[in-house]
Amino acid sequence: MGSDTLVMVPLKSVSPSSSTQLCQFIIPNSSLIQYGRMNFLITDRPNEQNMETFIKELEYYGAKIIVRVCEQTYPTFPLTSHGISVINWEYPDGSPPPFSVIHKWIELVKKTFKHHNSTFQENENLPPCIAIHCVAGLGRAPVLVAIALMEAGVGYEETILAIRQKRRGAFNQRQLDFLKSYKSTGQLTSLALPLKVKPEKYCGIM
Repeated sequence: MGSDTLVMVPLKSVSPSSSTQLCQFIIPNSSLIQYGRMNFLITDRPNEQNMETFIKELEYYGAKIIVRVCEQTYPTFPLTSHGISVINWEYPDGSPPPFSVIHKWIELVKKTFKHHNSTFQENENLPPCIAIHCVAGLGRAPVLVAIALMEAGVGYEETILAIRQKRRGAFNQRQLDFLKSYKSTGQLTSLALPLKVKPEKYCGIM
């Protein structure tokens, strides 16, 4: 689980080899971004054929919320039936998010992580995690995660580097220009450090 690369079964092992059935063998491309008390799981868009695997990926990371910022192309019932809330905040592909989406996103992050530690430990009780996806998980979704990091006090360059280390090819030039000029209001600085952890023991973005 949690691969940063798209993994596909070789074509010769898929029978019949239609593109629809091939989708069943695609492992969701997900990347965990951690900072302070915040956990974000950036993914690409699931489909009906790989939904079961996608849900297992969300459960593995303890993601009970998924934010969808692209068009709606799959039913949400399989997710909601597993206790995963789906939030729809679609905005144009390749563009920076509108203010209304930024505001709702920051409020969601505050509400989700306000009272929780963030360290992901396998086989332990998982802290909250917000999953977020666009089509390929390289544009709209990473931009919102970048905004959260910057609102928590992370600089522009460190934010871009941290996300691109997990999501190769993330951000187009328009999105980079937007983030470079983004003026943080510091609304998430209280989430920058885990609860009961002294600053000198803090290790930054993971």
